[in-house]
Amino acid sequence: MAMRTAIALILFGLLSNTVHAQVFKCVHEDKIVFSQTSCPKEYRESEVSYSHGFTFEISNDPVKGDKLITLVELLQSQDLPQEQMLEQIATEISRIQQENDYLELLKESELKTLERRRYWQKQGQSDAAFAKSQLKVRQHYNNLVSDNLLYIVRLETYRDELIQTPEEIENP
Repeated sequence: MAMRTAIALILFGLLSNTVHAQVFKCVHEDKIVFSQTSCPKEYRESEVSYSHGFTFEISNDPVKGDKLITLVELLQSQDLPQEQMLEQIATEISRIQQENDYLELLKESELKTLERRRYWQKQGQSDAAFAKSQLKVRQHYNNLVSDNLLYIVRLETYRDELIQTPEEIENP
């Protein structure tokens, strides 16, 4: 009887951890409101979720959801006011920085997996195959992070050009 109760409690604990409440981010002009119910129609709606230490924001706005526009297309279109363009650039920079943090976590996880494999196979720290595997993992993730950092630099340069453009027009 005690065993059944213990199993039931464990299953209840596992199931209760998988249930997530929905959180919506509602944006209208300068106002941002977080809600557990859907946003009113005049607000733009995004669903906010949290997983493995990362916060994700998924747009539920049907206007934005119909057509996916890449950031490059958006920047080249010149249809957005400067404030919104700068906001989009800041959002993309933040997303890339989060991606870099995630890539670092993945790299560390893979290196720890290699270390555990080396330990259980009773290989030495100086084993050539182990060192080669570590180097391959490090190079792969470092290349991805490096590419992202270059992209961030390009976005920051473009952002700085956008900020300087109005000043140059006012003060020739």
